Amino acid sequence: ENQSALAFCDKEGIECKQYLPHYTSQDGWRRHFGAKWSNIAQLKNKYDPHAIMSRGQRIFPLPSVPAAGTATT
Repeated sequence: ENQSALAFCDKEGIECKQYLPHYTSQDGWRRHFGAKWSNIAQLKNKYDPHAIMSRGQRIFPLPSVPAAGTATT
């Protein structure tokens, strides 16, 4: 039911935020944070460049990891 209500609000252009958000994509988080998103992304990149924190929330994609035995330049 919650997803249905959120879909309706999105379709009708009604801005709303989830009290306990559980977005399944970065786009959902981007909409949640709105105008603050670019600042959040910059700070995340600066202070957590290896994406150690917040992995389970799917706010930011995990960094690419080279395959074993692959040399990086």
